[in-house]
Amino acid sequence: MSSVGQLIVIQSPPSFSKIKSTNREICNCSLDSFALDTPQRMTYQFKTQRQVEFAETDMAGVAHFTHFFRWMEAAEHAFFRSLGISVLPSMGDQPPLLWPRVQATCDYRHPLRFEDQLEVHLIVAKKQPKSLTYTFIFRNLTQQPDIEVARGQLTVVCATVDPVTSQLTSQEIPAAIAAKITVAPQ
Repeated sequence: MSSVGQLIVIQSPPSFSKIKSTNREICNCSLDSFALDTPQRMTYQFKTQRQVEFAETDMAGVAHFTHFFRWMEAAEHAFFRSLGISVLPSMGDQPPLLWPRVQATCDYRHPLRFEDQLEVHLIVAKKQPKSLTYTFIFRNLTQQPDIEVARGQLTVVCATVDPVTSQLTSQEIPAAIAAKITVAPQ
């Protein structure tokens, strides 16, 4: 089963607990079609779904803990693509932007098993001039009602590699990228 991604655009910022309200649009399109300077458009969350594959499980048939970190990274990359941004954009004659991880955590609450349908919900928790922090909520959609199985957090820093010294150097998130990402309301 292929992954499906959804960019969720909130028209009027709800409280954090009301994210599942009906006051939203779900689209699978580039934000280039939206006016980015419209204050009602908020791009602070993204949802994607996937099925747990056999190779992602351990001998007990439970999803191995390491895959949650891979699923966080995959959701982040899909979020960037939904905004029309490459995770590794070409900057002409400049070194490419990189997004190294400086913090990654995951708390596990319930097991996921082979063939469970998983939803990964990325929420932009913090945006600083040089970094982004995401919260990830993992839900097992196979369960009725669906249940939260894990919650993770990932902090990434915008950086480049100096072509002469090969040193990784943090830099401010380019304005064109920063303008497309908003922090979720509390």
